[in-house]
Amino acid sequence: KVESSGSPFWLVLSQSANAGWQVESDHGATVGERTLANGMANAWLVKPDQSGTTTLRVSWTPQNRIWVGIAITIVGLLACLVLIFRRRRTLDTYTRANQENPIWSTRVFVSPSTLGGAKQIAISVGLGVIGLALGPVWLGVVVGFATFGAMRNNKVLYGVRIAAVGALVIAAGFVVIQQWRYGYEAAYDWPQHFLRLNELPWLSLLLLLGSVIADQSQSDSPLAA
Repeated sequence: KVESSGSPFWLVLSQSANAGWQVESDHGATVGERTLANGMANAWLVKPDQSGTTTLRVSWTPQNRIWVGIAITIVGLLACLVLIFRRRRTLDTYTRANQENPIWSTRVFVSPSTLGGAKQIAISVGLGVIGLALGPVWLGVVVGFATFGAMRNNKVLYGVRIAAVGALVIAAGFVVIQQWRYGYEAAYDWPQHFLRLNELPWLSLLLLLGSVIADQSQSDSPLAA
């Protein structure tokens, strides 16, 4: 809220200049285009339609994407819970069926994936290329070989799942420990303090994706029913 005589004035926001900042007026004042002020800040020329109090609303519009991301995360967590309980019921069904027909045990876990070798290689290379685009060479190589191994052998698949969770736990633990030790201020450069393990979240995500693909290709296995 700005008290003025009705003459135009500059509204300066001392945040890094970015088109995401927008200003709206609740009382009919005219707000000009955003411009650069003081070499780094955002500024708008405001022309009130009358003297007195002018109410302006400054908003960071990319925040809307954050809310969408949070909503997607919540939906994803709920979906994970559904899959966990669905998986448990599937395991119970498999256990009962295996007890009634022990011969199944000779078919399960021998060849995890029903995809052909060419498709397995294509999927592995595809995820590896994504890893190369997101991080260093080792990220793409590890993801590619891990995905291929997960589709060829169930022991490798289990290892990839464990590695995916482990990478995320290590990254999160590193952030928590560093913040506890040094007490970094909540400023715009806060993420810069944790770049040493920047690739681990990507590794976790891609390994998880590879394990899901390997798991879903087990159509001949009772566990994938």
